[in-house]
Amino acid sequence: MRLMKPTLDTGAGLSIIRVDALPKGWEMRLHPRQHLPHIVDANENPISARGMITLRLRSGGFATDIDFVFVQRLAVPVLLGTSFINRHVEALYPRRQRVRWSTDASVPILSCTVRGKRERRRSPRDATVRLAQRRVLPPRSRTAMLVTADLAGQILVTPYNRLNKRHRCQTARSLAVVVPGQRFSVEVASLSDEPVCLRKGTDIATGSPVHDVDCLLVTDDAASPAAAAEAVLDQVDLSGVPDRLLPNVQALIRRHAYMLDGTLGSIDATVHRVEIQPGTIPIRQQPYRAGHHARDMIRDEVNRMLEAKVVRPSTSEWASPVVVVPKKDGSPRFCVDYRRLNAVTKKDSYPIPRMEDCIDSLGDARVFSTLDCNAG
Repeated sequence: MRLMKPTLDTGAGLSIIRVDALPKGWEMRLHPRQHLPHIVDANENPISARGMITLRLRSGGFATDIDFVFVQRLAVPVLLGTSFINRHVEALYPRRQRVRWSTDASVPILSCTVRGKRERRRSPRDATVRLAQRRVLPPRSRTAMLVTADLAGQILVTPYNRLNKRHRCQTARSLAVVVPGQRFSVEVASLSDEPVCLRKGTDIATGSPVHDVDCLLVTDDAASPAAAAEAVLDQVDLSGVPDRLLPNVQALIRRHAYMLDGTLGSIDATVHRVEIQPGTIPIRQQPYRAGHHARDMIRDEVNRMLEAKVVRPSTSEWASPVVVVPKKDGSPRFCVDYRRLNAVTKKDSYPIPRMEDCIDSLGDARVFSTLDCNAG
């Protein structure tokens, strides 16, 4: 995977990538084409095309495969032309500095000068993000709220810890483009069991200016999506699918294979807090004894989660032991024994739907599937 900052160019027809921006092993993924397109720059100077390659592009929840022409010399590392824009760009918002993809996902635009260098604004100090109007938040809810900030341009909105302490509310971490004199919206989650009233001008977050936002990814680990889809399909048990539905089910799995490749992910939009009973001292348990094979499995699983950045080393005074539990198929399951922690945790009450209603909601469905989560 390589992190790139490409350029959207409405005056270019093809999508072009510079050779030094290509991923490792790109020589093995070349298109077997003999006739390459003739390319000229804005000054009618010819640009020599070296070949064509397909890369996977991801940006803000949007992903697609793109055929790039790669060249030796180019003013920018990656250039996305009208062949890409006409198919995948729904709208450009220059005043808001955002681009919206065909999937309704949107990402910020990095503005550029006529010389091709990114504009560098002065970096003012962090500013407070304040509520623009009085709002009442329902219990246990998420609400989009209009706010203002004494900043201009692209800012990173970070939660304000005092808002959680006073009102049990948490602002989502997000990226926003602020126009002077105009409001913008952020999402606020209410963790309280009672309605929360926030007055106009309440400090709900802090904003800090950012400039170099990596908004596009060109990956080399998914250069062959068809092969990856077939690999996922081979791991799915379709023995119970009727023959008349088998082609449709296989097509559905191929289309969403990128969601089933076993990749772990994380999100830091909010902070999870475990409320414990007053007067509880920290519980720090010793690891359970485990055999040689169990220790190897625990070490491999911890290393996998560390590499995926879903866990991190900790020096907390709280600790719970790991337990290896066999699954029905005999494979090991990595678990954590939180029984002592659960015993001192304040319970949250949530309504549980009736099983009869869940069964009735299935209606006339004929096909049912089971999914085994990667972790959790």
